[in-house]
Amino acid sequence: MKYKFYFLITVVVLFACGCIVNDDVSVLTINPDGSADLVVFCSNIHSTEKGEKGREEVAGYCRAFDARSRDDMQRLTKAGAVIKSAEWIDKSVPMSNLLQASFPDLESLKSLLNFSDSEGKQTIKPKYTFSNGVGHFSVQVEVNEKDIPDAQDATARYAQFKRDRANSISEMRIAIAGGKITEASGLIVARDGQSALIDSDDILEKLRTNKGKAEFFMQWEIEE
Repeated sequence: MKYKFYFLITVVVLFACGCIVNDDVSVLTINPDGSADLVVFCSNIHSTEKGEKGREEVAGYCRAFDARSRDDMQRLTKAGAVIKSAEWIDKSVPMSNLLQASFPDLESLKSLLNFSDSEGKQTIKPKYTFSNGVGHFSVQVEVNEKDIPDAQDATARYAQFKRDRANSISEMRIAIAGGKITEASGLIVARDGQSALIDSDDILEKLRTNKGKAEFFMQWEIEE
């Protein structure tokens, strides 16, 4: 349930498969012409299973990555993105690899993020506008209230954060090429305004406050 929920509330392409775990750092760069580039670095890729089952899972992961048939890669191409490269850095366990993809425009990114479950109760509805050098990308999210983790005090939240990071580290940075972020909700904006990280605490709090419904956005200006 945790991974399903975080898929709904974060702008992240998931790179999880069966009992394969890994650390990943992703950077999505939005270009001045409205195109976007995605780079995903995965490391410490291994199976949580032991013996033959673990070896089979690792082999299956490798086959799917080499054939570019993994679910994450298929979602990218279905949305209109182009996978420019998918290369191994180290193919011995724990493995590491690098994926690079490009979106011709933010409409294709919208297509990737658009989501609705079979009952229409959990949805992601992205929206994008650009006018006079100002871009605005928003995501309306609706989830079942029962799936939202309970609020914790700061000490308990930090302890859980450390436990989660011990299992797997996943970070997503959104960067603006040739511009700066001027407003944002659900993001932690860097000091120079050029990029931001997803703010899970802010997202969760807004969803709790608004009974599972919230909108998150980023606005930026292209510098002359």
